[in-house]
Amino acid sequence: MSKDPNKDEILGLIKLVDEKYKRSIRDIIGNPYFGTLLLLLFVMFAVEIYLLSVKNLGEQLNIAIPTIALLVAFFAVFETQTYAVSIATNYERLSKDKIVNENNKPLLEALIMMKTKKNKIGLKQIYNMNPTMFTREKLLERLYE
Repeated sequence: MSKDPNKDEILGLIKLVDEKYKRSIRDIIGNPYFGTLLLLLFVMFAVEIYLLSVKNLGEQLNIAIPTIALLVAFFAVFETQTYAVSIATNYERLSKDKIVNENNKPLLEALIMMKTKKNKIGLKQIYNMNPTMFTREKLLERLYE
């Protein structure tokens, strides 16, 4: 235990998030854009079949380019929303842990946001490299980025 209770509280939350954070298929299926993504993929498949029947390259490009642009734009939104669903589901699950109280719930949410973006790396590893990123103030700033 260190002399700084805030540091101990943050380290406890880091350990909790590193051990119990999960990204699951539910994050994708729970995404509000999942149904629309399936519909877009179906439309893309239908366009592909149509393009095989059209012999004129100009007509093919008039259809293919806007369809691909729409799909790319939608995937950017879909990825962002998948992050949002992952953050929300993990926050709901982890906030029930016994070390989480009303005062440190915002810190937990900030740590879950960090973990969502850096899923392959443990927060403890990042903390060991740069503990100044994990002050109470910096974590709370992260919530408003």
